[in-house]
Amino acid sequence: MSHHIYHTEAFVLGSANTGEANKYIFLFTRELGVVAGAAQSVRSIASKLRFSLQDFSYTRVDLVKGKQIWRITNAERKDEFANLFADKEKKKVYVKILGLIRRLCSDEEPNEVLFDVLVDSFTFFEKESFTPETLEGFELVVLVHILKNLGYLRDFAGMEEILNMKLSHELFVIAQEKRKLLIAEINHALQESQL
Repeated sequence: MSHHIYHTEAFVLGSANTGEANKYIFLFTRELGVVAGAAQSVRSIASKLRFSLQDFSYTRVDLVKGKQIWRITNAERKDEFANLFADKEKKKVYVKILGLIRRLCSDEEPNEVLFDVLVDSFTFFEKESFTPETLEGFELVVLVHILKNLGYLRDFAGMEEILNMKLSHELFVIAQEKRKLLIAEINHALQESQL
């Protein structure tokens, strides 16, 4: 019996060691949502997959659905966001955002819009230079988009401006000016989620 192979791009949200050299890799994919896939012998030195499935990398994976779990049969790391790791402050924001995705997204619930928001946001993020203020503004804007998309954020005055403006330094300055309001709304949404 042959199994269907799903080819998809994914953010590696984290991993957990199992057995001697295996891992469960937590992925946020465009077509499948968040899935945990078993990667056989990925921790062994000879593994071809180990560099492609490092925590927080952006990769193209091949997945097969088994009776109980997903299996990762192949992976190829993509270079789109590799430069974010060279900047310590950008990397912290990137990792924090992916951590929130892991915490809030349901397993195997596709969310193509949210996936595209992340890809667009991180593409902009990697190419531009940021001051500490615009860096915080960027993080606030992306968090508002994530929480609104997942239905955790209530409507508030000024939210539409944040959601409808194209990503730009001007938008991040506006977000920074509304910092107290945005942080209060984000914290309220996270408390209400009880996650």
